[in-house]
Amino acid sequence: MLKKALLAAAVLAAFAAPSLAVPITPTNLDTLALGVLVAGPSFDDFISPKGEDIGDLENTVYFNSSTGLYTYVHKVTPAVNNISEFNTGYYVRGFVAAGSVAGYSFSDAKAAGDPTPANAFEIERESDGTIDWSTNFFQSGSRGWDSGEPIRHFFQSLFAPNAEGDYNIIDSKVGTATSYAPAPEPSALLLMGTGLLGLRLLRRRK
Repeated sequence: MLKKALLAAAVLAAFAAPSLAVPITPTNLDTLALGVLVAGPSFDDFISPKGEDIGDLENTVYFNSSTGLYTYVHKVTPAVNNISEFNTGYYVRGFVAAGSVAGYSFSDAKAAGDPTPANAFEIERESDGTIDWSTNFFQSGSRGWDSGEPIRHFFQSLFAPNAEGDYNIIDSKVGTATSYAPAPEPSALLLMGTGLLGLRLLRRRK
């Protein structure tokens, strides 16, 4: 019973959102060992509340059996200028796994006009568990990330693409698209429930 309780606690830790925003050092997607493609590509449009199409989203998911991590790759192509941010509109589960990282393609950022691509985006995991990529580079009077400039962003998770989630880009408005999101399999939920029950029983015995 104690072993099940400890396992459940580990699963619960993977579910827990951070209490404060946590900065993430960008990893270059170009150098990452992705593994095998397990989902995608999927395609959707970033649609504003007024129904405007302000960009395209292409998502793929890879699994690396050596690390046990899934890599979610988001190819974002704006249809408007001055994009200030790309983010997940949902709590990213499983990102707290040891060794999981987030970042973007440095070569894509360079092609979009950033002379220092390793600093093109500031990445944070927010207190609500979302991940934000904020644009750092500027050019020609714009934020630097403009229409027709595709940049691939990514994060890693313990969990497979068992759900859907919203993704957003922001200029003077917000556009939302939907694609793959990580979620635990039913067996993990069962394990967590069993473990929590075990913890309650242990407390009662004490």
